Amino acid sequence: VQLRRTARNMSEVTGYPIVINADRASASDGVSFWDTSLSGLNRGLQIVDGVAYRDFQTGTSQDEAFVMMHDGSHRVARIGDGKTAAQWVADGAVWSDGGFAFLVIDGVSQDVSADTSISDVSARTIFGRMPNGDFKIIIVEGATGVYGIGGQNMVSLCAGEGMDIAIVLDGGGSSQCWWGDAYAH
Repeated sequence: VQLRRTARNMSEVTGYPIVINADRASASDGVSFWDTSLSGLNRGLQIVDGVAYRDFQTGTSQDEAFVMMHDGSHRVARIGDGKTAAQWVADGAVWSDGGFAFLVIDGVSQDVSADTSISDVSARTIFGRMPNGDFKIIIVEGATGVYGIGGQNMVSLCAGEGMDIAIVLDGGGSSQCWWGDAYAH
């Protein structure tokens, strides 16, 4: 269970200059949506600093994750692979970022048109990596169903940015970033 914090507060506590709020969370029962309670559980594969915190959960749409390995390489993780967080750590995983769908893998645009969990326009957070190893965070402002970005347009955006791997994280109100001393959302 994690304490609910703002991105700014998380930056203050950890000392990280950039904090994104994009891991989808559920209430502390692990199933229902996070409401106004002060604690909850992140959904999807959760690995932080080489420690396995949570496996993928069945019955959620948070079924893919970007996994960074100890040697600096990255991997694509999917719930269907059947690999636990502990197995990922044993194989050298340092951290994971759970998301809804990969938009680009190995420089190849993915077809996400059938994924209804990301088809609507909304505010979005996308995490990716460039061919030179730099990370890129894209945050698109929006209001669900009114304006923002969704579906294949996210794929086109990431491909146009030159990302070799990209995953869409939690969107909507979760699409925010504390960067230095200001919010971007």
